[in-house]
Amino acid sequence: MVLGLGAKVYGAEWILFGQDNLFEHYFDKENIKTTPEKIVQVLIKVIPKGKEGKDLLLGVRDEKMFLMGGFDDYSHTVTAIEINCPDKMRAILESSDFDHKGNVLDTVRDPLSTLRRGWSKIIPDSYPYSGYHKAFCKK
Repeated sequence: MVLGLGAKVYGAEWILFGQDNLFEHYFDKENIKTTPEKIVQVLIKVIPKGKEGKDLLLGVRDEKMFLMGGFDDYSHTVTAIEINCPDKMRAILESSDFDHKGNVLDTVRDPLSTLRRGWSKIIPDSYPYSGYHKAFCKK
């Protein structure tokens, strides 16, 4: 599933489903799907609450050597993910960073998303994916 973040973000109905000291986590109520194999496909929006959250996200970008230009006005990140509920795995398909005007600053895509998923194990109590698994994988 390639969600095409640009078009999906503006018409989204974002529902707050988790927060901590640094971030608020929302999902798009209109674009959540569960396959017969119990793989949840969802758009997640993460908004830093303040400078510390923003600095943490930008520090991760810098460590991964992603583009940093224009991020002075960074607002939030929207990520298309899949969660394999039975196997407790996750795959990030696409992630876009936005400024306060809604302009896309950068988009990162998983090169494996069109061929096979770049699945990663969800480690118990890991942040934020174990929380995502608990929120979207109902028993």
